[in-house]
Amino acid sequence: MKSIKEPIKAADWYLVREIVGDIFWVNEPGHVSFYVFRSNNKGLMIDSGLGLTTKIGKGLLKFLGITELVVYCTHSHCDHIGLNHLAKKVIIGRREWEKYIEQNESDQLRHYYNLLKSEKEWPRGEIELHNTNLWSPSEFISEGDRFEFGRWKFQTLEVPGHTCDSVIFYEEVNNLLFLGDLIYSGTLYFHFRDSNFSKYEKSLDKLLQFINSCQGNVSLWPAHNQIPLAPPFLKDVKEVISAIKSRVIEPASSWPKDEMFEEGLRFSKNDVKIVLRKDEYANIRKD
Repeated sequence: MKSIKEPIKAADWYLVREIVGDIFWVNEPGHVSFYVFRSNNKGLMIDSGLGLTTKIGKGLLKFLGITELVVYCTHSHCDHIGLNHLAKKVIIGRREWEKYIEQNESDQLRHYYNLLKSEKEWPRGEIELHNTNLWSPSEFISEGDRFEFGRWKFQTLEVPGHTCDSVIFYEEVNNLLFLGDLIYSGTLYFHFRDSNFSKYEKSLDKLLQFINSCQGNVSLWPAHNQIPLAPPFLKDVKEVISAIKSRVIEPASSWPKDEMFEEGLRFSKNDVKIVLRKDEYANIRKD
């Protein structure tokens, strides 16, 4: 397969762009992005998107010339694990997998679709919302774990907050940091049952320290919205977190409990938007 110099539509759904030789940014328009490393006919995905139909998933792999796949998951939400069932190996945090089972997150895609079906673009044909595309981890990953794929070398960092056992992956050959949902432009959601705002603040500090420890400029690749992410946005979010904790800004509106989210409160300042679980905000106000 030739190099992809300009964005190309694959399987009549995915928008594929090449970051640098054999490293691809794959976007599901209006939904989520994930990343693919290709070494001959083998592929490594960092997350695997929504997986709205098996047909388009297989079409993406065929487009990229991949016949054997491994997926490393930043976390277990439905927009990050959709093609896991097509992989030979799936690697995720142990507690993240346990929570996936405990909270029946295999049904999360149905909730996601019902919440957004009139607001988002979807691929043609029937969306697969049932629980037939089952997967399970081949192994678990945790803080500091290193692995290699082809000519690339990766390091794992645990960054709980958005979920209980989120991780991110640093590719050291090209100085690429894959953020999952740790941080991205747009609304940051901290009102899942297992979200933890205090842990998130520590994870954001950890991210900033890690970036400062790296040699050269680190490129930030989140799962949503502006990609790559502009580094100053990290400090913008940190400032808003401090403003929420010190009561400098108050909730702008509320988010009712639904099938995916707990009852939440919305905060907004400049370009930073945060939804915080209501009970966590009550605990912050007590401190």
